Amino acid sequence: MIDKFTSEANKSMQSNFLPILEKFNKNFLDASSKNNKKSETSAITVFSKKVQKLTFDANEELLKLKQETNTIRLIASDEILNKLNVMDLTYDKMMEKSNRMMSTLPQQVMTNDQDGMKKNQKELEISAMVIKSLKDDIIKLMRKELNEI
Repeated sequence: MIDKFTSEANKSMQSNFLPILEKFNKNFLDASSKNNKKSETSAITVFSKKVQKLTFDANEELLKLKQETNTIRLIASDEILNKLNVMDLTYDKMMEKSNRMMSTLPQQVMTNDQDGMKKNQKELEISAMVIKSLKDDIIKLMRKELNEI
């Protein structure tokens, strides 16, 4: 389930977010080149609504993942429980960072804030590496405990 969530989130981001971002860029740049503030605002509003939907869907998948790991918690050792708790917190922080990134993205695009976009991307990449490391640790611990049985 962890692998599926990570894989699906990545696929969803690529297949759903990129077209949304491209449409926003096109609409906003068209409006901006015509100095049409109403259309600029409309482009930002449409972008925000579509990103909110993506965020809602990702949060829904995260909730499913947390519910699924609850069954593991019933039989897991304290060490695995601790790792699962840390992983839950890390996923929550990653979602917060992702939500913040999505909410600041229109402004960053409008002002061409490449540094801000790179900083946000780097934060998400670090979170993803931490989650992968935690997942690997949990798998190792579970395999070790199963071998001890």
